[in-house]
Amino acid sequence: MSAPSPSRSQEGAGGDGFPQLFGKYVLVRPMARGGMGELFLAAAGERGFEKPSVVKKVLHNLDDAGVHRRFLDEAKVVVRLNHANLVQVFDAGRVNEEYYLAMELVEGKDLRAVWNRCAQLHRRIPVDVAIYVLREVLRGLDYVHDAMGLDLVHRDISPPNLLIGYRGEVKLTDFGLAKSAIKREMTSPGVVFGRYSYLSPEQARGLPADRRTDIYACGIVLWELLTGRQLFPSSNRTHQEALAAVRNPIVRAPSELVPGIPAGLDDVLLASLTPDPGKRYGNAGEFRVALSEILQRDFQSCDADRISEFMRDIFARECKIEARDYAELAQQDFSDLRARVQESEAISISDVIALETGPRKGTVTIPLGESDIFELDQPGRIPAQPNPRSLRESAESWVGRVVAQRYRIDALIGIGGMGAVFRVTHLALGKPFALKVLHDIYTGDADIITRFMREARAATQTGHPNIIDVLDIGTTDDGDVYFVMELLDGQNLGGVVRQQGPLAIRRAVHIVRQICRALAAAHEVGIIHRDLKCENVILTGRGKDPDFVKVLDFGICKHVNADVSQTSPGLVMGSPDYMAPEQGAGLEATVASDIYAVGCILFEIVTGRLPFEGRNAIDVLMQKGAREAIRATAYRAELPEPLADVIARCLARTPGLRPASMRALEYELTRAVDGRATA
Repeated sequence: MSAPSPSRSQEGAGGDGFPQLFGKYVLVRPMARGGMGELFLAAAGERGFEKPSVVKKVLHNLDDAGVHRRFLDEAKVVVRLNHANLVQVFDAGRVNEEYYLAMELVEGKDLRAVWNRCAQLHRRIPVDVAIYVLREVLRGLDYVHDAMGLDLVHRDISPPNLLIGYRGEVKLTDFGLAKSAIKREMTSPGVVFGRYSYLSPEQARGLPADRRTDIYACGIVLWELLTGRQLFPSSNRTHQEALAAVRNPIVRAPSELVPGIPAGLDDVLLASLTPDPGKRYGNAGEFRVALSEILQRDFQSCDADRISEFMRDIFARECKIEARDYAELAQQDFSDLRARVQESEAISISDVIALETGPRKGTVTIPLGESDIFELDQPGRIPAQPNPRSLRESAESWVGRVVAQRYRIDALIGIGGMGAVFRVTHLALGKPFALKVLHDIYTGDADIITRFMREARAATQTGHPNIIDVLDIGTTDDGDVYFVMELLDGQNLGGVVRQQGPLAIRRAVHIVRQICRALAAAHEVGIIHRDLKCENVILTGRGKDPDFVKVLDFGICKHVNADVSQTSPGLVMGSPDYMAPEQGAGLEATVASDIYAVGCILFEIVTGRLPFEGRNAIDVLMQKGAREAIRATAYRAELPEPLADVIARCLARTPGLRPASMRALEYELTRAVDGRATA
């Protein structure tokens, strides 16, 4: 794939023209090229914070006004969508007459690459993996079809547009051919959009597409994954022959072609592939439920971890190389490139299309990211903090301002010791985010700024769905440092326990398992959180899961390869109620320290109280160093003994006696409540 020629005044130092500046993004290298657009691996940020992302540009040699309209239609649609099974688009605009979308980077491969790799390895895609992947695609489609009354239809469900991450996530992308109620361009009679091999009969006849069209395409993809062959191959066929095959489909049951098809799956699949749209599933949710029932009956252990293991198995080398490359990219500093290159003519998408996005409803909860910090050599002494009243007055003065010409500050959400958090609206997208600003009294403190920036970097390095996503970072004209993150609708775990009391056992374990997954991802990139507590865990709705976890506040996190001089001797950082004994003694935080904190969280949410309580922070830490925690069953007798054993192991005073890793802890938790561990 050849690299595009650099835009004027944007050529970088690389011999191939990369990296190159494109508006506020640095295009690192080309990734893929399609009929309408080109994808680039990109970096967004400043001051050494470079968030890996993807920029999609309309091909600069396409002057067709219809192409530009379809691209703008895509922008209008995708910025309104927010779902775990959709690739998140967080920016859109135009630079030097080139239109673009900026979206999250999914570390993984598209389904076409998965298919090709399995073919190279002479392996079939496992049946449970195929069912799970399509079940998750349908979960996203079920949201898309009903999202905000847009009457949205994707119209291009196909393997290249289905992404599978190395951590087991499944995401749908590319709404360039989407049809919705807000589209400006109406489909011309008889014009066929989409790929021949994944068209529905009605699409192939040039008839209007609706949600059942997407269901049919999902059925084709699942049929192909199960059988290992194409349902409607287009090679060696003329245009007319390919369309004729699609218009008059002949579909055999997968079990007639390959062994190992579970009972009932043929019927479920063929119901999605009937030529008559009226006889298909009425919506994606019905199809998803039917697949879920088969998974529950025959493949109970198939979950995101199973998909992750499969992906890391067939793409073992790529996974390691890409993780290293993305980690290196996150550490790069393109400040010199940005300084050398003349500022581009960047215009927000709001100057091109009008978005009518109303405010999101629900209770807004966002992290403040401030932790308890105290000196051990001066027991009971808490460092002087800024006057709360003056901080609030300063923060409230920000409301109504526009930051970086794109974030309008709408309301103050909260104030902490390090910074203030605001609800903001992205003027270009009409989409709400949270913006965190470092208190101006700290702008001259290099250590505080470093810690603030470290929070932003750490949150974005993992890219894990259970860790809050940081989207942008910058400095205002007045020198105030800020970063932008997703706005969460939900409540912190501590507040839930205070309102509802001890949680049901399975609910508690479900929540803590997600925390384990998030921290496992952080540990894998060398990040120790050091301040896990219930207040840093937000429960938000995601699909049908009302307890989807987001882990927050990496403000005092530690990189395992960091220079120890970055931490002051004798300075203990963290929250004493959740802090491991070794942290309280002033020793370095490790994976075991985070595991101890998870044990405290689990103890609290199943008993309604902390494992250690005292007169003050020092008293609590002294107790932790002097004795083992009381067994959780002392406060909740019906707690399963295996689960109480896991909690006790997490709270062991000796780090070596705790579970070896977050993944090991997740395994033990599942086994404790189910009597076995899921794959």
